[in-house]
Amino acid sequence: MRVAASFFVVILLVVQTACSTDEELRGLADAAVHQNQQLASTLDKFRAELSQVQRDHTELQQDHTQQQQEHAQLKQGLTQLQQDHKQLQQSLTQLQEGHAQLQQEHNQLQRNHTQLQHDHNQLQQHLTQVQQDHDQLHNQLQQDHNPLQQDHTQLQQDHDHLQRGHNQLQQDGTQQQQKFDANEKEHERRRRAMNTKLDSLLGRRRRVSTAMSAQRRGLSSSDTCADPSGPQLLVKGVCSCADDVLYRGRSVAGDIRWLNATLQSLQATSGFGVSANCTLVGRLYADVAGSISSSSLMGTARHVAVSADGNFVYVAGYGSDSLVIVNVSVPSDPTISGSVSSSSVMDSAHGVAASVDGNFVYVTGYDSDSLVIVDVSDPTSPSISGSVSSGSVMNAPRAVAVSADGKFVYVTGYDSDSLVIVDVSDPTSPSISGSVSSGSAMNAPRDVAVSTDGKFVYVTGFLSDSLAIVNVSEPTNPSVAGSVSSSSIMDAAFGVAVSTNGNFVYVAGYSSDSLAIVDVSDPANPTISGGVWGSSVMDGAHGVAVSADGNFVYVAGLISDNLVIVDVSDPTSPSIVRSVSGSSVMDGAYNVALSTDGNFVYVTGYHSDSLTIVWIAPPLYSQWCTGAGFAELVDYWDLLN
Repeated sequence: MRVAASFFVVILLVVQTACSTDEELRGLADAAVHQNQQLASTLDKFRAELSQVQRDHTELQQDHTQQQQEHAQLKQGLTQLQQDHKQLQQSLTQLQEGHAQLQQEHNQLQRNHTQLQHDHNQLQQHLTQVQQDHDQLHNQLQQDHNPLQQDHTQLQQDHDHLQRGHNQLQQDGTQQQQKFDANEKEHERRRRAMNTKLDSLLGRRRRVSTAMSAQRRGLSSSDTCADPSGPQLLVKGVCSCADDVLYRGRSVAGDIRWLNATLQSLQATSGFGVSANCTLVGRLYADVAGSISSSSLMGTARHVAVSADGNFVYVAGYGSDSLVIVNVSVPSDPTISGSVSSSSVMDSAHGVAASVDGNFVYVTGYDSDSLVIVDVSDPTSPSISGSVSSGSVMNAPRAVAVSADGKFVYVTGYDSDSLVIVDVSDPTSPSISGSVSSGSAMNAPRDVAVSTDGKFVYVTGFLSDSLAIVNVSEPTNPSVAGSVSSSSIMDAAFGVAVSTNGNFVYVAGYSSDSLAIVDVSDPANPTISGGVWGSSVMDGAHGVAVSADGNFVYVAGLISDNLVIVDVSDPTSPSIVRSVSGSSVMDGAYNVALSTDGNFVYVTGYHSDSLTIVWIAPPLYSQWCTGAGFAELVDYWDLLN
C-alpha cells in the first residue's frame, strides 16, 4: 500500500511538471524530494515491520500446526467425553433415583436426630452430675490413697511377720498334738483311777454312765422323759426339763448334785480336805443339732434372720440371687419350705431382716443396688411385693435392719459409704426417705443394728475400722452422732449387735480376729470398754448375736469355720468360753442369728452353702471348791461336758 502511494505521488509530480513553470517545478521537485524522503523512511519502517510480521507469521504457523495437533487430540478426547457423558447421564439417572430414596431416609434421620438431640441434652445434664460426683469421689479417693498405701506397706510387713509366726505355730502345733495325745491317754487313766477310788471310798460303784438309775436321773432309759409333763426330746438324745437337762442318757443336774454329795462324803469320811472357800462356777454346753445345705438355693449363703414365731429361718443366697425359707421347728431335721429368686432386683442377695408383723422379709441385692420386700405370709410360696433401688445413695447394699415401729428399714451402702433409710409402710411401693454418708466414720459399711430405744443405728466401717452411731430420730435427715475406731481391736470391722440393756455394742473385727465391746451410753462419745482379739479360735470374726440373758455373745469365725461363744458379763474383761466347729457344715461361717427362745443359734456357711443349727445349753451352777484331789473331780466333770 505504501509503494502504491509513492507511485501515485510521482505521477502527480510528472503531471504538474508538464503544466507548471520552472519555479513551480522546483517547488514541486523539492516537495517531491521531501515526500520521497518521507516515503523512504516509511518504506524502511515498513520493511522492518514486514520482517517482524514474517517472523510472527512463522511463529503463528508453528503455533497453528501445534494447535491442529492439539485439536486432533481434543477431538479424540471429545469423542471419549461424549461416550463418558452418556454413561454419566445413565449414572445420574440412577443417582437421582437413589437421591429420592436418600431424601426420604434423610427426613427420617432428621426426625431421629431431633429426638437424639433431646436425649443428648438430658444425658449431658446427667453426665454433668456424674462428673461432679466423680470429682468428689476422686478427691476423696486421692485423700484416702496415701494412708492406704502406708497401711499396705505395714500390712505387707505384718504379713511377712505372720508368715514366720505361722511356720513357727505349725511346728508348735505338731508338738502340742503330741502332748495332747499323751494327755488324752493320761486323762483316761486318771478317769478310771478316779472311778475306782470313788467306788472304794463310798463302798459301792457310783460311776456315772448311761446305765445310771432312772431314779437318780429322774428320766426313762429311752431318751424320753418318764413323766408326761416332763421334758421333751430336743435333739440327739437331749432332754430339757425345768431344772434339768438329759444329755447322752445322763442327768446333768443329777451329776452335779452327785458331785456335791461326793465332796461332802469325802470330807466327812476320809478327810478329803475340801476348802470352805468355794467359788460359784458355771459351765456352758454347745453342740451342732442339725444342718441343711443347697448350692442351688443357698449358694454362698450370707445373712440370716428368724421369723416372729421362731419356726422359720430366712437365708440370703448370694450366689443364687435368692431368699430361702427353712423350717427349723425340728432342729435336728431342718427342711426348705420355699424360696424366691430374682437376678434383676435381688442380684447377689446379701442382707436379710424380718418385718415386725412377720409377714414380710427385707432382702438387699448387692449387685442390683436394691432393697426387695418379700411376702412370706405363706412360707411355702414366697413372692416379691415391691422393691426400690439407687446406684447413688444405696450403692452395693450389704446389711439391713428394721426400725422398732416397723415403718422403716436401714440399709448400708458399701460402695457409697452410706446409711439409707427406706420407708416400707407400703410394702408394694417402698421409697427412700433419707440417707447419710461418711467416708471417715463408716467407710465401706458392712453391718447395721438398731438401738434398744430405736433412736440410733450402729454401723460398722470395714475400711475405717470403726463403729458409727447415726441419729435416725428424723428419718428424712439422719446424721452421724459419734464414732469410734481402732485398727488393733476393730481391724476390718464387720458384724455388730446391741447388748440387752442397750448400753454396749459388740463389734467383730475380721482382720484382728476380735470382738470389741463399745460403751454407747453417750452416743456422741462412744468408747471401747474391752475386748478379746488375736485369737486363732475366732479367726476371721464375722457375724455377731447376743444371748437372751445378755451374758454371752456368739461370733461366727469365717476362716476358723466355727461358732465362738464369748462371756461378756464383765464388759471390761470378756473371755472365750467355748467354740463349736464344723468345717463341713460351717465352712466359711458368715452370719449368726438367735432363736426366739434363745436355745439355738443359726449359722450360715459361706463356702458350704448351708445353714447350721447349734444347740446352746444354759450353764448349770454348782459349788466348786479347791482342795486335795479336787483336780480329779474337775477332770471327771469335763467328761460330762
